[in-house]
This record gives sequence, structure tokens and C-alpha cells, in this order.
Amino acid sequence: MSKQISIKSFGKINLSIDVMPPGEDGYHPVDMIMARMDLYDQVKIAYEDLGNKKLSSEEQPCKIAIKCNFQFVPTDERNICFKAARVMADRFNKKGAIGINLQKTLPVGAGLAGGSGNGAAVLHGLNVLWNLKLTLSELCSIGAELGSDVPFSVVSQARGDRNLSSYFADEPMATNWARARGRGTELTPIQGMDKLLVLVKPKFGVSTAEVYKGIDNCEILERPDNDALVEALREKNPASVYCNMVNVLENYTLKKYPSLCHMKDAMAGFDGVEKVLMSGSGPTIYGIFDEKDKMKAMNCCQALRKQGFTAFFTRIRR
Repeated sequence: MSKQISIKSFGKINLSIDVMPPGEDGYHPVDMIMARMDLYDQVKIAYEDLGNKKLSSEEQPCKIAIKCNFQFVPTDERNICFKAARVMADRFNKKGAIGINLQKTLPVGAGLAGGSGNGAAVLHGLNVLWNLKLTLSELCSIGAELGSDVPFSVVSQARGDRNLSSYFADEPMATNWARARGRGTELTPIQGMDKLLVLVKPKFGVSTAEVYKGIDNCEILERPDNDALVEALREKNPASVYCNMVNVLENYTLKKYPSLCHMKDAMAGFDGVEKVLMSGSGPTIYGIFDEKDKMKAMNCCQALRKQGFTAFFTRIRR
């Protein structure tokens, strides 16, 4: 008998990113502030238990099949959802068939943790379908094996998705906002704020690996003060928040792709925008608007679409 669940795979933005030189393991330690936004992909996970059915020598213990509405997204073992399903099936010795249906809205290769969120949704879905009762800490530990942004996606989905919130009602790690350190997997929940967002993405994507490799050769003149940023959020002081919003990865991405500088300047020129920054390694640029300026934010989004850009109107919640 088949069981299924649908999970909202939310995107994220970075309000700050600081990057240190790589360690002996080759990874760059980071210190960054992350926020869940309302924009999401829908991930449907189904599982059919094969019970005591005997498998041939050529069959995998657990079959995994993926469908996606974006034709250019791989649906084989290259997909993070496939990797997440395989890790869970192997770890918990499951024999059956896992079906994953991705209905994507978030752009790919955009610095919004779209793929990471999809992988996190599979972890959550199988945790529920198999009644594993894993804690968020345990799910984050598995998620860290898949990617640096997956743990934040795990905790933010636990807070934002109604199918999961009842499971994690008493979990202090279920949060919309977090400070991430180390490889980005060491999370501390923090106070957030309610704001409107306009996202704009060019027609090209950016490789995260390329950006992190290139940042080592960049001169970084300004870094975020994340202690001050966290305190400003706690004190509900937007002006101080905006002063400390710095993404050091802009030093590489904006220079490598000059059109993003023009996009950032164009966003900053719209009426009502309070702060403009690149998310993650790029290329998505976002503008923050106050909730009272909803019409201004929507007008900004429509104007950017008319210019041929992919643009979204959404929000972040405390």
C-alpha cells in the first residue's frame, strides 16, 4: 500500500555572509545570517513497501523515481532528492519504492537554496512516512552530508510547513531565522523580522564552487558584523540591520558578472526599497520593502518582469 506526503520546500535569503580562508579540509568557514522566505517548491514523496518480496540480484533494495516540472533538472542520482532518498533508505534498511514529484517554482542555481530545500523535504517526508521520529538535530546531521544549506532548510521547513509543525512543536531548533557558522551547518536560531521581498534573477546561473574558489583571490574591504546584526534584529532596529547587511561573495560575483551590478543599482532605484543585496553566491538580487509599501514592492516586481528578468514578490517572517 502506498503512503504519501507533500512538503513545502521554502527558499532562503542571506542577510549577510562572511567567508574565511579555507581550512585543511578545503572548506571555507562561514558566518552568515539566513532567513526563510514564503516562496517555495512543492515536493511530494510517496512510498510503497515491498514487504517480504524477493529482489533479483540486479535490483536495488529501494527503488527511487523522480519527476520534475523543470525539464532541465536531472532526475537521476545527480539530483539531491535522489541522494537524500538513498541515504535514508540505506541508513534505515528500507525495501520499497520511493516516488518523488518536484513542482518547482524557485529558480535553479540562484543562491536561494532551492535544491537544498528539496533534499531537506525528502528527509522530512521519509521521516514521517516511515514513522522514524527523528529529531531535528538528527535530520540536520543527515542533511549536512548532502550540503551546507540543507540543515537550515530542515529547521525552516519544520517551522513553516503545516504538515511538519505538529511533529516539531516543542523543538527549539524549528526556526525561520538562524545564524550559520562552520561549514554553514552549525545553526543558532535568532530573532527575525517581517518584511516584503522582491527577488530578481538574470537568465544565467552561478556555480557556488566557482564563487568560493574565486573569493580567495579577492580583496575584501568590508565584512559584516554579525554580532551587531543579530542584536539589531533582537532590538527590532531595521536601520541598524541594514547597516550590517554585507555579503562578501559580492566581491567576486559582481565583478565576474558586471550585469549584476546594473541589476543591483536598478533595484536600489525603485521607490520604497529599503535594502538591496545579493543572496548566497548569486546571481539573485533581492530588495527589502516595508509591509506598508506592498504596492511599491509589487510595482517593482512587475517593472523588472517587463525588462525581461525573472522576478518574484514574496516575504520573510519573523
